[in-house]
Amino acid sequence: MLNETEVPSVDVVGFNPVASFIFTILVHITMRHLARNCRNKRVARPASQANLTIDQLVATISKVNLVDGSEGWWVDIGASCHVCYDRAMFKSYSNAVDKKVLLGDSHSTVVAGSGEVEINFTSGKTIILKDVLHTLEIRKNLVSGYLLNKAGFIQTIGADLFTLTKNGIFVGKGYATEGMFKLNVDVMFG
Repeated sequence: MLNETEVPSVDVVGFNPVASFIFTILVHITMRHLARNCRNKRVARPASQANLTIDQLVATISKVNLVDGSEGWWVDIGASCHVCYDRAMFKSYSNAVDKKVLLGDSHSTVVAGSGEVEINFTSGKTIILKDVLHTLEIRKNLVSGYLLNKAGFIQTIGADLFTLTKNGIFVGKGYATEGMFKLNVDVMFG
């Protein structure tokens, strides 16, 4: 007969659920107690949660219907091109033929033309946006955050502020409003 401290040895090659069950029963029989009263019971470990987030984050895009366009320039991190609704803002301009752009609400609109637009920040710095698309249907002038990144600009977002720098030099800033970041610019027309 086995002593209370001795555990019977069972040779198991690989994992065999039947052998594991029998081994568990033998341990409890030799220890003279029921499995549910075992002091050495294996406690099921909770699943690993290293990358699990409890809060749900939801990003929504809402459509804003305006009669006239909204003055100023807005940063759109998801935009793949710069877009402007006002022809008067272009420094240079060429008409487009059979060109369309896909908007964020999944419908396309006709592009009237494209060209260069100069943006003057309230900081006194100026940037020139190239290949800006002109479409009459959009109601906000959009600066593509993606294209700014490709041009070497550093964009910092925090505490409802947007900061734009290049080569360590401050270029301009913006602020959060209407679910986007509006740049602090002097609104001027070409």
